Order: sequence, then C-alpha cells, then structure tokens
Amino acid sequence: MSPARDGGSMGRRAPRARATRAFSAPLLVVMLIAFVLPSLQVQAYTPLSPKFVTTLPTGAGPVATLAFQGYTYVANHDEGTVTVFNKYDKVVANITVGSEPVAIALGVGPNNHRMIFVVNQGDGTVSVISPSLLSVVATVTVGSHPSDIAVLSSYAYVANRDDNTISVIGKALTVTLTIHLSSRPTALAVGNGHVFALSHDAMTVTSIYRFVPTASAAVGSDPRAIAFDAANKEIFVANAGDGTVSVFKANNALPLITTIAVGLGPRGLLYSASNGKMYVSNYGSAEVTVISKYNLVVKTIAVGVGPSSMTYYSLHREVWVLNRNDSSVTAVASSLLYTVTFSVGADPLAASFNAANRRVYVVDHGSDAVSSISDLWISLHSISVGSRPLGIVFDPANNYTYVANWGESSLSVINSSNVVVATVTICDGPRELAYDPGSQEVFAACPDSNYVIALSTSNTIVGNYSMKNPGGRTEDTTVEPGSVRMGYSPWNQEMYIGALGSVYAINSTNAVVSNITGFVKPIAFSYSPVNHQVYVADYFGGTVVSISAADAVVATLNFTQIIGNETNNPYPTALAFSPANNETYVTLPGLSNLSAISSSNSVVANISLTWDISSLIYNPSNRDTYVVDSYLRQITAISSGNEVVAVLPIGWVGDLPKMVYDPHNGYIYLADYYQICISAIPSTNDVVYSYGVGSTPTHLAYDPVNQEVYITNFLPNAVAWISG
Repeated sequence: MSPARDGGSMGRRAPRARATRAFSAPLLVVMLIAFVLPSLQVQAYTPLSPKFVTTLPTGAGPVATLAFQGYTYVANHDEGTVTVFNKYDKVVANITVGSEPVAIALGVGPNNHRMIFVVNQGDGTVSVISPSLLSVVATVTVGSHPSDIAVLSSYAYVANRDDNTISVIGKALTVTLTIHLSSRPTALAVGNGHVFALSHDAMTVTSIYRFVPTASAAVGSDPRAIAFDAANKEIFVANAGDGTVSVFKANNALPLITTIAVGLGPRGLLYSASNGKMYVSNYGSAEVTVISKYNLVVKTIAVGVGPSSMTYYSLHREVWVLNRNDSSVTAVASSLLYTVTFSVGADPLAASFNAANRRVYVVDHGSDAVSSISDLWISLHSISVGSRPLGIVFDPANNYTYVANWGESSLSVINSSNVVVATVTICDGPRELAYDPGSQEVFAACPDSNYVIALSTSNTIVGNYSMKNPGGRTEDTTVEPGSVRMGYSPWNQEMYIGALGSVYAINSTNAVVSNITGFVKPIAFSYSPVNHQVYVADYFGGTVVSISAADAVVATLNFTQIIGNETNNPYPTALAFSPANNETYVTLPGLSNLSAISSSNSVVANISLTWDISSLIYNPSNRDTYVVDSYLRQITAISSGNEVVAVLPIGWVGDLPKMVYDPHNGYIYLADYYQICISAIPSTNDVVYSYGVGSTPTHLAYDPVNQEVYITNFLPNAVAWISG
C-alpha cells in the first residue's frame, strides 16, 4: 500500500517515577486531594492519553508499512531494505530488496501462499518476500518507475508511471501480462471487480475490468489520492488543485456521480466500513472532511498541520490522520464526537495496524524510525456505591461484582451491566473480599468488628464467624489497601482466613473445620495445585507455612535461617504461585529478597531485589511473575527461570498495592493509591500506561462477562471500570 493512502498514530511516553520514599500520607491530605481533583461520579466515555510504547529505528527513509501474521514490515526508500519487527517490537530481519522501495502490499504466491510484495521505484522491480522465511524469494521486473501496487483476487497490479503501463503479476511470481494506458498511472485502487488507475499528469481515472481498460474520465486539478467506497460501490478521487473530490460509479463506464467541495489541497482518502463514511484529509487547511453514504459533507474536523495519509484502527473503530507538517497524529472516533492530536516522530508518512499485538506502527519518515503505539483509548466510567469502598470481587456463580463499603458496613452488588442491584448490610468495617467456588459464596472480612461473613448467590448471609482482626492490615492505622487475608483450596474446598494468631479453615457447608494456631500475623495465602498445599505468609512470624489438605502443617520455612540473615525479620508479605515453573514466590522486604519455593517445600531461588518489595501477581500471557517495589516505584518481571526480565516505573502505590490480571488483553493492572491512577503493564514488558480513575484507587477485580476491570475509589465513594 502506498503512503498516499495509508496512515497511523502515537502519543507520549509515561514519565518515569522518581525514586522517593512512599511515606504514608495522612488521611486529611488524601481527602484534600480528592476534593481538588475531579471525581468520576458521572458515567462517561472519556478519551485518555495514548500510550507511546517506543521509537524503533528503521533503515534510512522509511516510506511504507504493512502488518501480517504478527510481523510489521517497513520499506526503507533510501537504502533499499525492509525492516521486519515481531510483535514484541524486536527487529527480526533487515531484508535487502531493490532500489528505492516506495510501496508494499500483501499478495498471493505459489500454492496460494501469502507473500509480501515490495515495489522498487529505482530499478523497476518488485521484490517478493516470504513471511515464513523472511527473505526475498523472487524479484520481478516490471515497467519504468513503478509507483503503486494494488491486489485484486490473486493478481498484483503495479502502476508503472514512466511507460504508461500496469504490470500484472500472477501466483507464479512473473508478469503474466502488461496493460497499456494512454496516460501515466500514479496511484491504484481496487473494488467491485475492477482496478482503477489514477493519472496525476493527465488528470484522469481509468477503469480496468479483466485486464482491459474500459473507460477513462476527467477528474479535478492535481489529483493526489484514490479510494473505493465498498458500500456504494463508488470511486473517490481527491483533487488537491481545486479542493474537490470527484465521485464516480465503480463500473466499466465510470460515470461521474458528483463533485464535492472539500477543504484546501485534499491529499488523502480513507473509507471507513464502521460508519460507511469517506474521510478526506485536506493538507492545505489542516482539517478532515467527512462524507456520508449520500455523498454529503456531514462534518469538517480540525486536525494537525499538513494531514495526508490515514489508517483505520479497527480495535476501537477510529480513523487516524497523519499530519506531516507538525509531526502529529489525530485520532477521530467513528462517532465523530471526539478527536485528540498527539505528537509523533518527524514527517509521519504511513501507518499499519498489527492485530497480533494491538498496536499501530507509524512510519516517521524524517526520523528514520517507526513509532509503535498501543491502544489509544480506554472506556472509563464510574458508578456510586457505599461509603469508603475497599475490597472488590467477582462472583461467577451469579455474575455479580461485590464491593466492600468500609464506611457504612455494607456490600454493594453490581451486575455486568454496571448497575448496583443490591446493597447488603453486613458486619462493621468490611475491608477484604474473597470468592469461594466450592460453596459459591462471597466471604467478607471485617477486622474492625472481628467478624467474617459468608454471602450466598442470593445475597443472603449464610455464615457469620467471630475471629480477631481478620483481613486486617499489618498496621491498622490507615485505609491503605492491605494484603488479602483469605485463600481457597480447590482440593479440599476450604476457605482459609488469617486472623491474629490463627488460620481458620471453613468448608463448603460453612462449618469451621480447623483452627490452625502458631501464627503471629498471617497476611497472605497461595494454593499450589502441584502438592495441593496452601502456603501462608506469617508477616510478624517471619515464616512461610505450608498446610496440607488435611489442615496439618507440612513445613515451616524460616527465611532468616535459610538466607542467613539472623538480624532482620524477613516480613514475608505476599505470595503467588507460578504454573510456569510450579514454584510459589514470596516477597521478603525485610531481607530485600524474593524467594521461590518448590512443591517439595524447599527454597530453590533467592532473587536479590530491594527492601520495599510487596505485592505479587502471575501473568499467564507471558508466564512472568511481577513484584512491586513501593519505595523505588517500580515493578519487576521475573521469568519462569527466576531471572529479572524487565524493570518498569510505576506511580506512588503505597504499601501492598492491589493488582489484577485481564485475560482479555493480557495486561496487569495496578492500583496507584497515592498517584490517583491505574498502571497497566502489557505482557510485552516494555511500557507502563497510566490511567486517571478518580481519587485513591485501592482494589481491583475483573469481570469476564463484560471484560471490564473494576476499581474501588475510596474517597469519592465510587467504583470506576475500564475496558479496552
């Protein structure tokens, strides 16, 4: 695809957090922040900052790009190469092609295999690249000064500007025939079984059917772009010299339907199937004209300076406009209700969308680079719940999300349509929630009143248990999110709850079957499906205890002895099981260490980190385990081989921040309590995105029904949810 008909977008990198100590802020200060910053009490679709992933160096003079099967191909005009990036933005090949490549397209080769066709203007050839080999498998000689390529059925059509011909390449990767025209072709479009050739010099468009020219028609002055309207089966030509668009019926006769006045110097055209509209980029007036299926101008949208090519971002149904003269991109929603413009590299010329990693790649011609950009928008909403919401959990038995309202001793029940359908009064000061799949009940821990309750799918309290400080924090002096004090074993279908001095086991009939003593402050739980044991982190005890399915202590791991540091309490804080290596990880901030425990209860790895590591989570998408450092404000990814594979900046999270995995996009979401935002970490481990979600986000949960992530906002008394 030629750069005259293609486009894309980008944004700014999230700022790296400064390494300052995350002291607990007084509640009054946090409340003042909540009043200063806007809350999310009204449900809305809010455009947020795009996420600039990275600038990727290419060869000299990149001009065109194409994405296919997880790879992104970039044609470099000035050095005759194609740079290939995989879905992790790593260069996997630099392929030498012909001289001065200018266009790239996906075609068909032998045995109907898809091939990458690269048009080389300097030597009159087309280089054919095999996606499986990532090398040139054929070089096809075409006409003089080829300028564009289009594919119809199994044939590739190449416009040869200087000899008035179109070369037709078949599946055998040879020129099967040459179509002779009366004028020099500069751009091509296909549709309705036809090929349409635009001639800039003659100011005409020619219809070609079954390799035979059938008609030519005059267009406006200085025609620059051509595009096909699939719904109306019409051909549009942008005429830069007179600020018009010529519209023809896409058939053999090529009759003129209408001429539409647009902005100054139109240079780009893009048809959007999502709303049936044609977009015209007006280079001279810094705007985009939107034309309806009735060929009427329905809106003129201001964009950046020098808009030219455009691309369609199917993930969120947006048109992205490349503004060459101010090195920016404007994203236009299909509803035409919002636009946002952001800076990119110098002279953005073309773009492509890679569905494998949900990113748009913008060719920055003036920077000899491409910009790799992930999702531009997320949907951000908010709903009012009870006072001071903290814990949150999804119940797959009834598809409800439960929110613990610490300030009013209740649970808010939200359905997958994001409506509060019930408010259930429970024990005083609920903080933490957990779901028991055995009994299909939600457990709520209320450390303020020393109770735990169990709630059925019909929102009836079916269990009420007295225990000292269940689900409380290590130091219960603030409302910062603490570690989950509950864990579940599917092997014996018991819910384990940590209280001062004990761990209680409750079976699926709501009976307390065990009171396991010997703990000081059990703070975190993790289940291992390999040995069917539950691991308990005893924060003040400095140990990790494994409990069998019969509720007997199997092993007690004393890390001061294991690591050889008898002077410091290790303060085991968080646990996470990794199915990638069948190991259970424990954070030991007192020893600045992350330890891995095997299924035989031996410590198999000690990874030296920093002294304020806390929360843990496993990401199934990349099989990495993530550990948060609140002091340095960073998150570290650990591979299944117990190696540090990435260290990424995050916000001011406070102690024991909550995280959740989103299987819909493979992201880890992290609540930045003091930063008043959510950090999102994709499985590529190459960037952290930051979303404002209202004041003091604390807990998170994922709803697989609507594929949304819910966040409790403590001070606004609200729950925000995001999708995208």
